[in-house]
Amino acid sequence: MASDSPRLLRADAARNAEKIILAAREVFTSQGTDAHLDDVARRAGVGAATLFRRFPDEAAPLRAVLDVRFDEQVRPVIRAAGRHDPDPATALARVPETALESVAGDCNVLAAAGVLTPATGEESFAALHTLLARGQDAGVLRHAPSAPRPTVDHRAAAR
Repeated sequence: MASDSPRLLRADAARNAEKIILAAREVFTSQGTDAHLDDVARRAGVGAATLFRRFPDEAAPLRAVLDVRFDEQVRPVIRAAGRHDPDPATALARVPETALESVAGDCNVLAAAGVLTPATGEESFAALHTLLARGQDAGVLRHAPSAPRPTVDHRAAAR
């Protein structure tokens, strides 16, 4: 019977998985849909067999990148909003705001994962960036100086 809980990895396998996820984020962010898993393996300093042993298909490293991003940025806000924020309206607004800021930096990753086409991603994130900036300028949204302006690899859109 299959277990739903993730199996524990050896220390070296866990380090390799972390390196692969970091490399996937870097490669797909910079190259978009033109990126290849060979590029990810090379950037991570592992062989293709190691990459495919942990991530059996092309979408798996991309899903891992998005999961890590969610765990690092969105999940803590959800937890804090439920426990610490005395104003439920502020807490409720902070969760989607953080989620939007999180995905704005991963436009090329989302396009490579097939979640967005490059054209749709560019249009959507440009509009969201404008709305976020207006909200920040009006003082209704907090400023997040670390949130990068999303970019889309336009070479992929020309294919």
